[in-house]
This record gives sequence, structure tokens and C-alpha cells, in this order.
Amino acid sequence: MRRSLDVTVRALRRSGRLESVDEALIGLARTLADEIDDEHTDPHGSRYITATLAGRLCVVLEQLRGGPVAPTGEDAWDAAFARLSATLRDEQE
Repeated sequence: MRRSLDVTVRALRRSGRLESVDEALIGLARTLADEIDDEHTDPHGSRYITATLAGRLCVVLEQLRGGPVAPTGEDAWDAAFARLSATLRDEQE
């Protein structure tokens, strides 16, 4: 997640969509991404915690991008977890 987040942040910077006032959100996003990576790679990690953190990260990404990145409500959790799972699978290959 952290690697993917860093790619997103670089792209947002290049497009001029980030300003210095966004640094706290970027820091929060990086912390969440690191925690997701740690929880996912922990042999005793919880899928629930991973999905919960992913949902929180989606909210931060939404703020950084200036628009919704996932459906709302119960479907948002399913969509966030599906994206997270796909990303983590891709990184392991």
C-alpha cells in the first residue's frame, strides 16, 4: 500500500493538485498505508483490521483527490477491501 500511495502522491504533486497544506493528510495516508502493510504481512494479522484501515485510507485519499474514490455505505467496505486485496496480491507477485 505504501508503494502505491507514494505513486499516487507523486502523480498528484505533478498534476498540481497538492499544496503544502495537504502535508498532514499525506502524513496520515502514509501512516495508514504503513499500518495496512504491517497488518497484512503479520502472520497473525486481522483481515478486519486491514479492511478497517483501508476504509480510513480511502477517506483520506478522497480528500487528497478532491472527490469520492469508492462507493458509500456498506458497499464501500467491500469495494475498499477488494481494491486492497488486489493491490497486495499484485505487490506479492
